[in-house]
Amino acid sequence: MQKIDEAEQRWLESFRQASDRVFVGLDHHSRQVTIAAGSGSDFFRSTTRDGGWIPTAVFEQDGPGYEKLLQWLDGQFSGVPRDRFTFLAEPTFAKPFGRYMVRAGFDAREIKWVRTSEVAPYRKAKGIGKAGKNDWDDARAMAMMAFDAAASPVAGRSFLPGVRESARAEGLGRLAADYWRLSEQSVRLQNQIWDLVVRLFPECWRIWNRSETVLKPDGSQFERQKMSLFRTSVPMQILSAFPGARAVAEAGFDTIWATISRQGVRPNRIRALVSLAEQSSGIHEPLDSERLRLLIGEYRDVRSRLGVYVQSIQDAVEADPVLSSLRNITCLSPQFLGVILGALGDVSRFPDVDAVKRYLNIAPVPMPQTGTVDPLGRPVQIWRLPANTYERKGGQKKLVYRIRGRQDVRIVLYCWFQYLVWTARLRSDDPFVKLYLRLKEEHQGQPRWFAKARWKVAAKLIGVIFHCLRRQEAYDPAKLRMETESAE
Repeated sequence: MQKIDEAEQRWLESFRQASDRVFVGLDHHSRQVTIAAGSGSDFFRSTTRDGGWIPTAVFEQDGPGYEKLLQWLDGQFSGVPRDRFTFLAEPTFAKPFGRYMVRAGFDAREIKWVRTSEVAPYRKAKGIGKAGKNDWDDARAMAMMAFDAAASPVAGRSFLPGVRESARAEGLGRLAADYWRLSEQSVRLQNQIWDLVVRLFPECWRIWNRSETVLKPDGSQFERQKMSLFRTSVPMQILSAFPGARAVAEAGFDTIWATISRQGVRPNRIRALVSLAEQSSGIHEPLDSERLRLLIGEYRDVRSRLGVYVQSIQDAVEADPVLSSLRNITCLSPQFLGVILGALGDVSRFPDVDAVKRYLNIAPVPMPQTGTVDPLGRPVQIWRLPANTYERKGGQKKLVYRIRGRQDVRIVLYCWFQYLVWTARLRSDDPFVKLYLRLKEEHQGQPRWFAKARWKVAAKLIGVIFHCLRRQEAYDPAKLRMETESAE
């Protein structure tokens, strides 16, 4: 008698284990869930391949409905321990269900999600629901998918974990996304306010201004003064109470000074503002003045809410020792950290840091070799850096991402690196600054040397965050500093 090999033994063992389990497929909607369930032994014995024999039921998508679902499962599969159930659902509405099932005693590892795009091809290939798509057939298809994956692991079908251990990271990601949504609204309001002030009181730039470097067509540069209304709260406080040049001139110095009297505001600036208002070329339009007052109120309210979001993100980070230690990374604000953590999610799903870099698309991609060799005789290879594309929309040049990856993370990493470069002189002992300076010395003068340094430092940041989360170790700048110095 011929003996079976090791692979056949594993295959038979998976069949045996699958026969002792119950496989449940769920088709979720906003108000109800359709469930189909069958035991592994029933799947083996069934002679019909369209899944019509698999019993189905419909329940409400809430706590009482889930309680009835549990009673239905207990009635259908009496005596089957709850650690022998496997659930498979589409992820759209499945998160509350997964959490509920874990509290009810089911194994979190056996509550899985399948991508929505995979269900229809499988259902058609198996001939399930020949009359057309419906909730019952989708639930049956997912139950059969779960059984096939358990009984034939060599097929390589994999599912996503339905109950993640990264609830804090996901919550931080959503908080950060809400923060950036409000930030964009704040910028739009700033632009609207600036436009109105230019019409109603253009001389404001003589009081509140900043220097701006402008590039000429011939490549040379020059400095010019530009109106700056949002660096301090004083301009908004004055223009909110006195929206327009005429309102400022009529109020006079004494009234305005009494309104904003505070330490750090020089009286001569207020006198100069009133003097400019008396000879202003701005238009007087009551409706525009009222609109300016309303927009400033809305802007100040948005800025206040942004502060609340920042505090909420910071509180969530401080509640975890590992996340709290990441705040010690130079220039990494709570908002930036929240975006990165939300994108990473459950770090256990990545086998190594290179997989994280590929997922975020911040890793260079190898291109064909150049045909030359370096001083050590090694073939020189071209690396394509993470590339951005610019398009002109509405007369403005805007950044467009045409490659896979997380755009929000790439923007955050870009901003973080800019802050790091701007403050490099003040942080010469910081390991990330040292890495940047070493890369600058190594690559400066080469094409796109700054982009190479940027993405290498950004990749190092992602690697540090990943390893801290994966090992549950606090960030130690001294350890990173030693690694940077050894690389030199």
